[in-house]
Amino acid sequence: MKKSTMIAITACVLLILAASVALEPLLAQSGRGAMTGVVQDATGALVPGAEVLITNKASGVETKATTTSTGVYRAPYIEPGVYQVSAGLKGFKTAVRDNVPVLLAQTVTLDFTLEVGEVTDTVTVSAEAPLLES
Repeated sequence: MKKSTMIAITACVLLILAASVALEPLLAQSGRGAMTGVVQDATGALVPGAEVLITNKASGVETKATTTSTGVYRAPYIEPGVYQVSAGLKGFKTAVRDNVPVLLAQTVTLDFTLEVGEVTDTVTVSAEAPLLES
């Protein structure tokens, strides 16, 4: 085999490898969205350990997330759809956001402010206003 042919074949192989590495992140996307946010109390203090329940209104599939020590929750791999999302912790009323849309490859930021009360008490807010998207 000629040296120029070997160089051409090597160049083609390297080009194909480089293209596959560059395209990998695009091919790996799962066709889902994500949800994240911060849970705080009425004074603005962060609420660690709060449970966030994300329920797909069409399928009833539930995803649970718990806030970190900094009050942040994250739920990756959420199917596109419309959701009811609630956040609660003992000693606080459960906050509910209804009709929250999640689109393909979208990260929805949904923050909650919990009011002092019993978990059985509920504060419902309809999510008709546009949500932050990142």
